[in-house]
Amino acid sequence: MNSRYLFIVYALFLFINVTTQYDSVISFKPSSLSIAVGENKSVNIRLLKTDVTFPISVEFLYDGKTNNTQCYIESVPNVTFVNHSTADLSQVFYVYGRRQGHLVITARSSEVNISSVADFLLIDIARSNILNIFIQIVGWIYFAAWSISFYPQIILNFQRRSVTGLNFDFLALNILGHSCYSVFNVVLYTSSKVQQEYYVNHPHGVLPVLLNDVSCMINSEHHY
Repeated sequence: MNSRYLFIVYALFLFINVTTQYDSVISFKPSSLSIAVGENKSVNIRLLKTDVTFPISVEFLYDGKTNNTQCYIESVPNVTFVNHSTADLSQVFYVYGRRQGHLVITARSSEVNISSVADFLLIDIARSNILNIFIQIVGWIYFAAWSISFYPQIILNFQRRSVTGLNFDFLALNILGHSCYSVFNVVLYTSSKVQQEYYVNHPHGVLPVLLNDVSCMINSEHHY
């Protein structure tokens, strides 16, 4: 029952998120990028509107600032869309990580109105890929250990055919806490808008929710 309520809340959030979309002029693929210091990755930028006057020059902004990457990445050359041919509507640029942190790339153009709310690229720069892998391993070990920890009490109650000693206030508060935390994890992990709001308050932080956090919370709901 509790998982059903959680699903309803999340579905409602997705509905609100989808119905309040801004019109995109350009798109970044991927829309979020994780790289390590010293690593180079490609990003595709595509012009979505063709009913405009060409050429279209696009200038990149870094956390809303021009030509100031704050040494997190190498500066990205501005791009120009010359005509509406299929080949020219999509271009590739490269992102090179220089310093650990977080950066949001938006764009502006004097020819078209580009929204910084809808059209942006989130970049997380880590110290090293090895550290990222280590974090993932520790996270999944925690997920497994936390999940297994529920079963001894369940097995004991089944063997005794009794729940004597089990505090139902603890269960109620745990269900409430896990439900709230699950919504927090799922929404922060899946919604680019919520992530952008997070980065407004923590400009150079790293997103604190990983896939194992989402899995752990959703899995814990089923134990209740």
